[in-house]
Amino acid sequence: QAYEILSMLVTQNGHDVACEPLLDWLRVTLTQRAQDPPRTATPPPTIPVYMPTEDHNAFVDYRRRIAHHDLPQLSSAAQQQGAQVIANGLATLVEEQRLARHEAADQRRQRDARKEPHELYGVLLERLMRWAQVGDERQLPPVHEELANSKKSRLRSILQTAIEECLFTNDFVEDFPVSTALAGKILELSWHSAIPDDFTCGLNIFAVGSLDEDAVESQRQQNRQADLLTANDGTASLVDIAEVTTPKGDLTIPKTFAQLRYLVQRMFALWSVLLGPQHPLTMGYRDFQAQLIRREKYLETVEPYDASLRYMVPAL
Repeated sequence: QAYEILSMLVTQNGHDVACEPLLDWLRVTLTQRAQDPPRTATPPPTIPVYMPTEDHNAFVDYRRRIAHHDLPQLSSAAQQQGAQVIANGLATLVEEQRLARHEAADQRRQRDARKEPHELYGVLLERLMRWAQVGDERQLPPVHEELANSKKSRLRSILQTAIEECLFTNDFVEDFPVSTALAGKILELSWHSAIPDDFTCGLNIFAVGSLDEDAVESQRQQNRQADLLTANDGTASLVDIAEVTTPKGDLTIPKTFAQLRYLVQRMFALWSVLLGPQHPLTMGYRDFQAQLIRREKYLETVEPYDASLRYMVPAL
């Protein structure tokens, strides 16, 4: 109130310049917190400020107490705490850099230890790259690198997992148990047949397993037995190995167009895994399946001149 009354009177009487120190003093007192003691309560040094000691200790101590009075958070303890925080931060940074170096070294060792497809296929890799239409083995579908870095006992199961994942991704409900004989053809790159009339050779739509429910379950059981035998790293007898690796029902001739559609789905999944989803052969099977679905109702009504060949129509 004193400031408001005096400032108004001073301005009215034109004494702004002469009374400026008084008004400034009133403004300063207004900024003091009510609960704080006035700055004049700070005890002065034992010697006059204008006559400091040689090392200025008294003057510095006096100014520090004033500063600490106005800024309670500013203290030597806080400075020590800040230094400790900085030291801890530097220690953390050094530890993070050390861990990052170790992690990079581990990744480099793992990368160097990983095998490439050529270590699995050997001299046949060039044939696989030509079929897959790639210029570098690192451009092959990922299943080939996974096969190269797996034990022999897991090769069939890796193919099985990759094919099942492809079927699931494309919403195909058809089961496709990969037999040991079929896995052997795939790993040996025996994909083509030198005898066109022999459907048991190579990879073709008639040599990817039976569609019968009992035969599918039997093949699954045979696969489990094969996986158990090969999991012992070759300790199984030759008789047992011959029993589980002998083809049983891989050759299937579709008798209905529904069965043909299921076989087309199997071939699509097989080539999608081995050659890639964008390979022309894979896309060709995808397009053929779409056409087959659109025309399946009409194709079911087709009757050959010779009724005995009725069940050969889907295969033809």
